[in-house]
Amino acid sequence: MENEIKSAVIYTRVSTEDQAKKDLSLPYQLAQCQEFAKKEGYTVLEEFEDPGKSGRNAQRPALQSMLHYVTESHVDAVIVYKQDRLSRSQADFWGMID
Repeated sequence: MENEIKSAVIYTRVSTEDQAKKDLSLPYQLAQCQEFAKKEGYTVLEEFEDPGKSGRNAQRPALQSMLHYVTESHVDAVIVYKQDRLSRSQADFWGMID
């Protein structure tokens, strides 16, 4: 049996300068996501970052680029530090999953 290569993208976001300085900094989120990907055997194809963007809506440049990327490419997973980094709106979240 061949080992199947699993592909992923990473998405990180902070909405405030205060978050960027604390435990939700973009480098911290990225490192945690990269560690998870390595541990779980994912090859990270792309990393998307939205600094200073609110999670209240999906109209964020890197998020839109990521959504376009995953619909055009074969990607097994989107890795985020926490679900609320992807979206604070449940409707937007489930719309992305769909």
